[in-house]
Amino acid sequence: MKIMISLFSLIILLACMNPQNESTEIVNDFNFPYDLSKPDKVYELPTILKEISALSIAPNGELACVQDEEGIIFFYNLDQKKITNRFIFGKAGDYEGIEFVGEIVYVLRSDGTIFEIKNLGKTNQIITTYNTKLNRKNDTEGLGYDAEMNCLLIACKGKAANIQMIYKPKAVYAFDLKTKSLRAEPVMLFSKEILYNYIETNDLKDLSFNLDKKIPFNPSGITVKDGFRFTIASAGKMIIVTDNAGNIQYAEKLDKDILPKPEGITFDENYNLFIASEGKKEGNGHILMFSQK
Repeated sequence: MKIMISLFSLIILLACMNPQNESTEIVNDFNFPYDLSKPDKVYELPTILKEISALSIAPNGELACVQDEEGIIFFYNLDQKKITNRFIFGKAGDYEGIEFVGEIVYVLRSDGTIFEIKNLGKTNQIITTYNTKLNRKNDTEGLGYDAEMNCLLIACKGKAANIQMIYKPKAVYAFDLKTKSLRAEPVMLFSKEILYNYIETNDLKDLSFNLDKKIPFNPSGITVKDGFRFTIASAGKMIIVTDNAGNIQYAEKLDKDILPKPEGITFDENYNLFIASEGKKEGNGHILMFSQK
C-alpha cells in the first residue's frame, strides 16, 4: 500500500519505528563515546578486500567480511592481521551486508536478496535464499540485527519502497526472522527535513546542507548496540545514531581522509566500534577500531 503524505505532514515527519507515531521529539541525552578522528587501531586489508562492503563479529571473535564482487565470506583475525579462512556461498554479485545471528550468518545483496547460511564451511552447509521484494532501485546496502525485534534491519541507499513523498527519504526495513518475511512498511525513515532541523538546532556547521538539494545521507551500513541504531553513509560521509523509535540522538561528519568510503559497521562485546572502508583508487581497504573514551 502506498503512503501518501502531504507537504505539511512531511515537514513534521519523524523517522520512526511505528509509522503512526507522529512525535517530532528529538532526544539529546545520548553520549557518543568515540573519537572518530583518532582510531585506536587501523588494519590494512589485503587486495582481495579492497572493496570491502560489510563486516560482522563472528562467533569465534574474528571479523567476517564480504566484498561487493564475490560470493565469499572472509574471516579476518585482528591479532594476526590476516585472512584466516574464506567460504564460498554464492556466485559473483554485489554483496553489501553481512550479519551473524548466533551461529547463522546472513548476507545481503544489493537487489534485496538475503542469503541465510547455516553450518558455514561444513559438509552439511545449508544455504537458503529469501526474496524480500526490495530490488536494485532500492539499492539495499546495510544489514544489522535487532535482537529486541528479532529482525534484520535493511538500510536502503536508493529509493524507499512503497513511499511517495515530495522529498524522498531514505528507508530502513525489517526482515522478520520468525516469519522470514519483510515488513511492508519501513521501521525507520531518514527525512531530509528532520535531519536538516537536527543539524541546524545543534549548530553542526560541518554537516549543514541546502534544503533544496537531495538528502546528503545515503546509508551504506547499519548496526545495533544497546537499543541504539548506528547508520553510516559512504555517500554523504556521515554517521547518524537513532533510538529504536527513530529519534536522532547523534550525527557526525566522517573524515574522508580517515574513512574515504565507509561501508561496514559493527561492535564487539567490549564495545569497540569497527568501521570498514573501501580503498581509494590506489590503495587497500581498511578496518578501523575505535575504543570508548
